[in-house]
Amino acid sequence: MSKNPEEVATEARKCMKYKPRVRKISTKKKKLKRFYEDETLYMDIFTLKEKPVSDALLEQLAARLVEWVLGAEENERLVFEDFLRSVGRTDKSFALFMKRSSKLKAAHRFALMCLGANRERGMLLQQLNGSGVVVSMPLYSERWKELLEWKASLNNKEESKPTTINVVIPDLVKKEEINEPNTKK
Repeated sequence: MSKNPEEVATEARKCMKYKPRVRKISTKKKKLKRFYEDETLYMDIFTLKEKPVSDALLEQLAARLVEWVLGAEENERLVFEDFLRSVGRTDKSFALFMKRSSKLKAAHRFALMCLGANRERGMLLQQLNGSGVVVSMPLYSERWKELLEWKASLNNKEESKPTTINVVIPDLVKKEEINEPNTKK
């Protein structure tokens, strides 16, 4: 007899003596607003129902991510949020999932590496606008992040050095003419 996801989550909570974490958020209208972050359940966007998060689900999501990033033409897969949209997850829920699963975290790093390579290739082949891609490349590649940080540190060093410019203006009038008064009669 199979149970629905809500019953499974409820039983899991009872077994673990589950207490959801409470986080306080300050707003202008109310000083304290409380909400629960439940790491054992997630909202399925397609059905709008809460479902339990299992290790099998996280492994399946990791396999699906690798399959997604490798399964199409290189210039089609450029943005990680496209995957999140296709599986109906938010970036916040995906981050919580990555905390629970090392396999999902490894698949995420691999996917970011592949997406960064696709974006860089598209920029070099002039299929993508380079100025727009360069701004977001540190999100996909550690090498790009280090490069842009190094470039920024060089700019800061150049700006911090005081620059003095000495201007030498040659005399236009001879010194003898200045010393001798104008004596024309």
